[in-house]
Amino acid sequence: MTSVPPQTHSGDDYWSVISPHWMELNEAWDLGPDVFLNRLRLLPVRCQHLYTSHWCHSEVTNGGFYQFFFNATGILAPEAVSGFRALGIAELAEILTGAIRYFGPNYPRRRELRLDSLGPFQRPNRDAVEFFKPFDRAFYDWCDTPRDRWERTADSYARSA
Repeated sequence: MTSVPPQTHSGDDYWSVISPHWMELNEAWDLGPDVFLNRLRLLPVRCQHLYTSHWCHSEVTNGGFYQFFFNATGILAPEAVSGFRALGIAELAEILTGAIRYFGPNYPRRRELRLDSLGPFQRPNRDAVEFFKPFDRAFYDWCDTPRDRWERTADSYARSA
């Protein structure tokens, strides 16, 4: 899976920070949590924060937390919490933390373990879908007021770090 990267690049936006590492990290998802996390940790912290928060934002605004956790991107949920905090978006960090609680005290990095709890995409576990609904709404509300709020916040972080 690869998200469509942002189409406009000014050289001082958040995408200019993560684009050099985009494919290397995306390809590491399928190599397991240890390989992915080792590659992620080799990057500058600013890039880690922007990459992980970008993916969470992209997946959740496209299909909700169920989609985020169902897809390979769910591997980086704990790092996305840190990313949102670093960007100064405590609200999204708390919303994501609440959604992560669905999985209990030990977050499953391995996708197959998350899928055991979520069910197949065509017939998802209804409890999971219902659990995520209030978190989805809160996430969407934050992102929509004002429009492009996350992108502007990420760009500002990219320029300031």
